[in-house]
Amino acid sequence: MKIIKVDNYIIANKKYNKYKYPLPSYFYSGIVVLKVTTDCNTISYAEFSPYIIPSIELKKILDSQIYNLIINQKLKDFENLKNKIWKLKLKYTVKSILNAGLSQIYIDAFAKYKKISSYQLIAKTKKNIKPKLYASGGMIFENQKY
Repeated sequence: MKIIKVDNYIIANKKYNKYKYPLPSYFYSGIVVLKVTTDCNTISYAEFSPYIIPSIELKKILDSQIYNLIINQKLKDFENLKNKIWKLKLKYTVKSILNAGLSQIYIDAFAKYKKISSYQLIAKTKKNIKPKLYASGGMIFENQKY
């Protein structure tokens, strides 16, 4: 299985001026999402941390340096790809988010290929844990509608 198509996008909210409360910084600059298609016709996505590097700069790095490394890359050679990324002349934190995002793609693509969940692919044991509440860490202000 290999990657045959790569696209990346910046997802941002262009109507941020209408909010009266402070918003996370990535709300303005956006989040970079990478979409890859494999020769087995699976589509996987990666979301990169918006806190390390501005989205526009990250998109430029993906276009200029990462695209050529991952197009036609066999998924079984993922460790080789990670090593190539560590050798790039980029800040350590940028290389870290690139490897984290690409790991999302590879785990997701393999899980889809095997027709199992990503959790089943990486977990050693099955757990039936159902959280009663999920908190995203977002801010809610007094009298704010959410």
